[in-house]
Amino acid sequence: MFRSLLLGTLLCLTAVPAYAQDSKPVTVTIKKRALVVGDVLTFAVTRKKKMGMTLTSNDDPTRSDKMDRVIDAVAGKTIEIIEVKDGKVTKIKVTFGKIAKVVHDKQRTDSGEEDKDPLSGRSFTVSHADKKLIIKTAKGEVDASDEYSVTKAIKWFFEEQGRGFAGALPSTPIKLNAEFAPPLSALRRLLEIKKEDKNSQITKPKMVFKGLVKLGDVHCAKFALSADAKSEKFGPMKALIMSMKAKGMVFVEVETGRVLSIQSSSKVVMGSAPNKLFKATGAGSTAQTHTMKYSVASSNMNPTPKK
Repeated sequence: MFRSLLLGTLLCLTAVPAYAQDSKPVTVTIKKRALVVGDVLTFAVTRKKKMGMTLTSNDDPTRSDKMDRVIDAVAGKTIEIIEVKDGKVTKIKVTFGKIAKVVHDKQRTDSGEEDKDPLSGRSFTVSHADKKLIIKTAKGEVDASDEYSVTKAIKWFFEEQGRGFAGALPSTPIKLNAEFAPPLSALRRLLEIKKEDKNSQITKPKMVFKGLVKLGDVHCAKFALSADAKSEKFGPMKALIMSMKAKGMVFVEVETGRVLSIQSSSKVVMGSAPNKLFKATGAGSTAQTHTMKYSVASSNMNPTPKK
């Protein structure tokens, strides 16, 4: 019984390779290049979650269940822009790469086995009209399961036109240490906190400009990201509480205004809301890497910082 109550959720953030630091400038102007037909964006995510939790019976303190778990996960997708109207993307082709996770837990019979998502390796065309998504495969319409999964993975792209955290940034010069409020929608995705979950909250969200770095030959503006989060809606009995402190870096390409990488880590403390069944205690951490490669249809892309 107690074992089943351990199925909570940890949140997600990121980690990237080292970058070469630019000497200057202390200010930067980030251009916001709109997506055009033929642009291709390739997203890749890797994450590692670690969690340990103990559930103790309220009726009998000698009865307890302990879980130590590590989850390794990967996810990838490529988006090709097919249609743009009035400056906004209205149709794409999305091809999902490998989406899978491996759970390491000595108490599970499937420990160490790869669990592959049904979307892996499949392609869909997705149109956005009247705030609705029309999803098709080469053979036609999709079933309800595919529609739900593709919508969950792609809806944000149309709503934010693929900008994510960069949506908070102005087109005017940004001074060193300038602060911005990151888009809550982008934070919710990273922290896996649903908008409709009224018992969850994100506090102290902040992005701070920390200078310019190079990702290969591409000039990027570096922003320190931080946020606290809390959720009281985990587990079958909705009695688990998870509190998290996250910090990291967001790297935005100067010439396009696109997020190319996010580097972050988080610490999680788990407990239980008052209930008649159990007391929960535990802790965990998450490290994750998000990267985006950007192949543009036009040939005038020579990233140089705006000074």
